[in-house]
Amino acid sequence: MSWLGVLQDYVSRYDDQLRKHGFSKFRSQDGPGMGAVIEWSHKLFDISVDNDRGDFILFLQCRGSKRVEFSLILAFLAAIRNGKDFAELSFKEKVGYWKLDYSLEDPFAAFFPNLEDIFAMIKTSDQATIDRWVESYYNGRKRWLFGKNF
Repeated sequence: MSWLGVLQDYVSRYDDQLRKHGFSKFRSQDGPGMGAVIEWSHKLFDISVDNDRGDFILFLQCRGSKRVEFSLILAFLAAIRNGKDFAELSFKEKVGYWKLDYSLEDPFAAFFPNLEDIFAMIKTSDQATIDRWVESYYNGRKRWLFGKNF
């Protein structure tokens, strides 16, 4: 079976939920190489699931923004739930948020339970704020992974 076929089998379990929440599939592609992607559009943001050699990686992309991996969204949501602005957290505070993750076998298992909070976050946060969170996430994560002199 092709990488796209494997991915289609996985996402077919969630077709009804995606449609129910206003997502419509607009692209699927097999390859190049050892992977495939399926993308959906929503009025607030697009999502895509990449099959990277059997790992299903979920991405979100707000209008006019970079595509970000779902673990970033989980970190931002956790900070919001704790009453914090992710970009204003100290390095030590962010470490716990970088460890938040989801199953690469079933990313939608973490996506749908958080979807209403994702909608609320996007509706109440302007693009500059989201971009600031993304930059803060990557800058801090580089330091965490490679040391503070990186």
